[in-house]
Amino acid sequence: KGLEKGRIEGAQKGRAETVLKLLRLKFGKVPAGVAARVKAGTVEELERWTERVLTADSLAAVLDG
Repeated sequence: KGLEKGRIEGAQKGRAETVLKLLRLKFGKVPAGVAARVKAGTVEELERWTERVLTADSLAAVLDG
């Protein structure tokens, strides 16, 4: 159980860092509140946000679209 939990947390952290990098590249500086929300996101949310970065025209559209 511990290994599985560690794997899930590691995957979540890696995806969050990827989303944050994509957001910075597309929109510039990411506000602290947005960064915190991304870091707390579930794996499912992070996958959705990663896809939305490609077509969204704002941070809000990525996170709330």
